[in-house]
Formats: sequence, structure tokens, C-alpha cells
Amino acid sequence: MSKLIQKTARGTLWHGISQVVQAVSGYIVAVILARGLGPANFGVYGLIYSFLMAVELVTILGIPGAVSRLTAEGRDQNGTLRSTGLGLVALLCLIAFGILWLLAPELASWLGVPQSAGLIRIAVVDVPCFGVYFLISHVLNGRRDFAGQSVGITLYALTKVVGTAALTLIGLSIAGALIVNILASLVGLLCVTLRAGRPSFVLNRAALRPILQLAAPVAWIALGTQLLSNMDLWFLGHAGVDIGAKTGGYYVAAKNLARIPNLIAFVMNSVLIPSIAHAISADDPQSARRIIRGSMRFLSLTLLPGCALMAIEAAPLMSVLFRPEYSAGARFLQLLVIANGFLQTLCSTFITILVATRRQREGAVVALVAILPAVLLNAALVHWWGSMGAALAAALSAAIAVTVAGFATYKHSGSFIELPVLAKVLLATAIVCIVANLLPSSGLALLLGDLLLMTLLFTGLCIGLGVLTREDLLLLRGRASDNRTV
Repeated sequence: MSKLIQKTARGTLWHGISQVVQAVSGYIVAVILARGLGPANFGVYGLIYSFLMAVELVTILGIPGAVSRLTAEGRDQNGTLRSTGLGLVALLCLIAFGILWLLAPELASWLGVPQSAGLIRIAVVDVPCFGVYFLISHVLNGRRDFAGQSVGITLYALTKVVGTAALTLIGLSIAGALIVNILASLVGLLCVTLRAGRPSFVLNRAALRPILQLAAPVAWIALGTQLLSNMDLWFLGHAGVDIGAKTGGYYVAAKNLARIPNLIAFVMNSVLIPSIAHAISADDPQSARRIIRGSMRFLSLTLLPGCALMAIEAAPLMSVLFRPEYSAGARFLQLLVIANGFLQTLCSTFITILVATRRQREGAVVALVAILPAVLLNAALVHWWGSMGAALAAALSAAIAVTVAGFATYKHSGSFIELPVLAKVLLATAIVCIVANLLPSSGLALLLGDLLLMTLLFTGLCIGLGVLTREDLLLLRGRASDNRTV
């Protein structure tokens, strides 16, 4: 096995650790806010925060991803790509901050929370802080300094937990939660800056062209994926349906849980782009194909059983993690874990593979193709069935997107999954779901015991079926044999 494959595996492990920390931290924060704010206010917070995240990721126009890939290809020897990327991101984020600050009342009305203009103004202070942090973090990623990037992610996440916990002592509020979010970005920025070195924001004309050429399609990808991911929640707010009421809080809580599997995509995407790009620039397409197939195998072993178990245990999860009254949102979670959890994670990975293999324009087309069906589905189904219609629209929209993305990936990269492996994983997942459905899982102790037992059962089944082997464990430690086929 090549050193690149081993480094990819170790990078996945580093990111896996940091993303687990981020996942756990994110849901600790969500639990504190859901319990402390109550369903109605938690729904308002979730709507504003989802809008903030989308704005932040779209505003940077794909520049961090472009800088990461160009750096991975060895094209930033003198640091001009990094400084130009930082200058562009800082400028764009400051412009976005000014516009959003001025338009806060109109945005609050459009989102269906007309009394929240002040909250939106607090939220958008984070835009420039997060943008610069995100760019420098991607510089580390392009250098394949996965450890440095992961430490930054971890501190960013833990700051949110500590800050939100502190709010419970002085008074929990939506405004306070948004301020903590700003502080987290500043801590993350400080950490990655210390690792990457003193930042420069000087624009270089020669560096602008390659960054913008690569960033343009990535920006369209960010726009498409953010719209697809959040459109259901925004339609609920804009239509005046449930947001600000208890049902809106149940929906936001369910959406938070449903997005847990997205972290698998974040792990894969952070490692896939620099690793595949490096393999292609080194004229090693065989390694690139092996990375792709290995990544999809990893997804089949984690994403399928994880999402299936979440759907089966939806009511206990909502009740235990939030409060018993939130179990009413289990019906939303069962649909949203398919939409936001399974399908969108898979779609994001397919698009990442297209970007990493220098087919970012097709990735942009894939991301944008799904927008119109999503708009039409949300407009109709939210009007007819409210929150349940939004969850159904999210699932149908994601199904369309992943079909298009999967076809495009297959067309350029060939078969990306071993069908016998997939069949065995599906069999193991089905058995685990049947057993889980028969076991009691009400209450924290029973739920944790059930999930642990199902994890052990799934692992045992995969070992018995020959899907999970000793080589897989050695791979993560960089000790796999040279003749291993991923």
C-alpha cells in the first residue's frame, strides 16, 4: 500500500476524532438550548442559526476549498495563494456583514420571525470571524496537516459547549447563544493561525485567476447544497407554519439529530479532496480510484447502519436527548434522517469526488439541478401538510439530488462500490434493525444499552460475513500490507 493511502487513512482517523468531538459538542449545545429555551424559542434559534450557517458557507464562494486543493497540488510554494485567499475571504465576509446588518429587519420578516432583527444582527457578526477561520483551516488541510486542522475544529467545538454551559448560570437566551458562536470562531481562528503561521491578506494578481477559476464552481456547489439542506426549514418560517410554536422546536430538534451523519461526509470530504488531488497531480490514478472505493466502503459500514438505527430509535432519542415532550418530533426525525442524514451525506460525498477529480463544474451542475425540484416540492408540501410536508419534501429533494450525483460520479470514476460488500452490509443492517425494534429502549440506560448492543451485533455480523477484517483496523494505523485492495 502506498504512503498516500496510509496518510489518507490516518487523516480520516484525525478528522474522525475531531468530528466526533464536534458532533458530541454540537448536540450537547443543542440539548442545553432545547431544554433551556423551550420548543418555541429553540425553533426560532434554529431558523436563525441555519440561515447564518448557509450565509457563511455561501459568502466565501468556495475559496477555502480552492486554496486547499491548489495547496495540495504543490502550487503555493511562496504563500501567495494563501494570502490572496485570505484577502478575498475577508473582503467578501465584510461586505456580506454590512449588507446583512442593514437588511436585518427585512430578513427577519422574510424568515417569519419579524421581531428578531436584533438577533440577526448579532448572528452576522460571526460571518467575518468564521470566514477567516475556515480559510486558514483549509490551508492546513491543503498541506495535509490533518492534526493541526483537527485541533482547531476541536477547540472551536468545545468553546461552544463551555460558553453555552456558562450561559445557564447567568441566563440562557437566543442572543447569548449567538454570541457564544462568535467567541467559538475567534478561538478556532487563534488556534489555526498559530499552527499555520502569521496571516497575510495581500492580494496577488497572479494568484487570483487559479483561485477564482476553481472556486467559482465550488461556490455554486455550496449554494446548491446549502439551499437543499435548509430549504425545508426556511419554507416553514416564511410560510408562517409552526416556527415560533412548539412544533417548530420539535422540527428543529429532529433536524439537528438527523444531521449527525453529515459529519461522516465532513470527515471524508476533508481528506478526499487533498488526497485525491495529490494522487492525480502525481499521475497516480490507481491510488485515486482506491481512495474513492475505500471511502465508499467506509460509508457503507457507518452511514447505513447509523441512519437505520436512528430511524428505529427516533422517539427514545428525541425524548432522552431533549425532553420527553420532544418525542412528538420522532415522526419528523424518521424522514429527516433519510433526507439530511443518509441521502445528503451520500450526495455530498459524490460531489466531493467530482471536485477532487477536477470535474468541479459537473459537481456544480449536480448541486444546482436539485434546487428547482426542491423549491416546487417545499412550496406544495409545506402548504398542504406543514412540518410533515417539509420533512417529506426534504427526503424527495435529496433523493433526486443523490441520483443525479451518483450517476455523474459513476460516469467518470466507474464502479465506486463493491456490490457483494454492499449486499452484506444491508443484510447486517436489516438484522440489527429487526433486533433493535424488538428490544425496549425507553429511558437513558435502556437506550444506551440498546445502541451499544446493536453496535456490537453489527460489528460481529460484519466480521462473520467477511466485510470487516483485521486489515481494516491496521489500515487506520498505517500498517496495512502493501497488497491490500481497498
